[in-house]
Amino acid sequence: MRSDTAPPVRSWAPAGVTSLVRMNGRRFRGNVMSAVASRGALWFTVFPSRFTSQVFCAFLARHAGRKVHVVAGRHPVHRSKAVRA
Repeated sequence: MRSDTAPPVRSWAPAGVTSLVRMNGRRFRGNVMSAVASRGALWFTVFPSRFTSQVFCAFLARHAGRKVHVVAGRHPVHRSKAVRA
């Protein structure tokens, strides 16, 4: 997720009034991680740090005590020793 992915040139204004979008020009970025349960529940988190095995394990630990099936891609974090353990 990045702040410069959508062009900020369009906005809404009442008829006859020019729309004005104030920006400071600073960009930001964040990472998003989500999970969907078999019954439709959705969990997500937004974090500014790098995606590491500790971040992924902390996200998975929220569901500790329940049986969890993880379907993940081929990202190196998904295949790390800490996540497999």
